[in-house]
Amino acid sequence: MASFKLTFRSCIRDSEEFGSNDDQMVSRVFFTLAVDGTVVGDFSADLKQFVPEGGESGQIEVVTPIGFDGSFDTEQFVDAVRDYFDDLVGHHRRKVHIAGVGYVRARNKRYDVERVFEFDSQKT
Repeated sequence: MASFKLTFRSCIRDSEEFGSNDDQMVSRVFFTLAVDGTVVGDFSADLKQFVPEGGESGQIEVVTPIGFDGSFDTEQFVDAVRDYFDDLVGHHRRKVHIAGVGYVRARNKRYDVERVFEFDSQKT
């Protein structure tokens, strides 16, 4: 069994550079990954959300780490990424409503918050 430690450092929410458009929000989290106590590098992962009409954000799809080719428990990784993202933006997932203007999106919002997640996984 391998142990994994994700040290999330930051998140950029709803960036056109990462693929956001009128129908989907793409955010990216940045983190350091350690496997069995050894840091293997700095990585990022994208989160994609469909944006339906009316300001509600849809289900979040998490893409596996960009640049990491090792094996790990994908479900636990996805849960950690979603938890980190929810802690940062939780109640701010909706578009902002401004009277007289309607719903607007705050694009390229950067959060610099460190949070650590650890989990064990079978190496495959």
